[in-house]
Amino acid sequence: MKRLNKAGKAFRNGEAEPEDFLVLNDWRGRCSAELSNVRSHINTILRSLEVDAIVSQRLKRLPTIISKLKHFPKMQLSTMQDIAGIRVSFRYSEDLARFLSRLKLGTSGFTVARDYIKDPAESGYRSIHLVKTMNSKVKVELQIRTQVQHAWATTVEISDVLFKHEGEYKRDHTIDTDRSAFFKEVSKLMEMYERGETLDEALTATVLKLNDKIALTNRVKQFGNALQVVNEHTKGKSRGSYWLIKIEAGRIFLSRASEAKKEELIQQYTRLEEEGKEAVMVKVDDYESLEKAYPNYLGDASMFINFINELTA
Repeated sequence: MKRLNKAGKAFRNGEAEPEDFLVLNDWRGRCSAELSNVRSHINTILRSLEVDAIVSQRLKRLPTIISKLKHFPKMQLSTMQDIAGIRVSFRYSEDLARFLSRLKLGTSGFTVARDYIKDPAESGYRSIHLVKTMNSKVKVELQIRTQVQHAWATTVEISDVLFKHEGEYKRDHTIDTDRSAFFKEVSKLMEMYERGETLDEALTATVLKLNDKIALTNRVKQFGNALQVVNEHTKGKSRGSYWLIKIEAGRIFLSRASEAKKEELIQQYTRLEEEGKEAVMVKVDDYESLEKAYPNYLGDASMFINFINELTA
């Protein structure tokens, strides 16, 4: 752990050397193995419940790790709890509650780090974050949310690309703009919707006014339409569940690998990170699940846009 934390310090200070990359990649390799173990347990629970849910897993991107190390000067790589992450998005909030009950907190090793559904973040973010420390000392984070909450969060990420001059609202919730006000109010409306409550008319009017002012949904829709997915052959169901997504010059390049070829994909991912390219490696079962789990990487915010459009109906 000392060598790992030393590498983390080097990344934080902008002094990382090739050996530091090797140390971090070795750690992420351990994280990847533990992710598979935890995901197997989660899939077993979901099958027993027979619920509609989308499961995905990912290793945190190097730029994001470095950004977090700089944002939290006292944090160490060995204690960063979300390098290894699994996310489960449920169609219904009732299914989320059933899953949480079946997970058996404590006996399963999972503990609740933050419950942003019970107590939403000031930004409007809603999700439940759980953490489990494995015997290898790897920490696996499990995020559970509804698909509506997922649509909100991923659209925030798309908007961060489009409004990058304002800063990243996903990470800096102190940003005070029309965009931040828009997402805060939309989150409140979505919470009412999921509870089956009548939507507040004044709040609805505010959301629509802000959307007209900054043209957010139109810009997000145009962004998605402009992106071009390359390597359509990866959409087949028999090529493996590990995906490497690279975004470059308005084009999305997809590579796909099986468990046996996973290491080759990780090496490719590492090279892209070292070159400063925009890339992410994830695990989902098929292309349809990729679209639903990571719409932000494919520029798809259709669920969020439909929600806003229905406010005018």
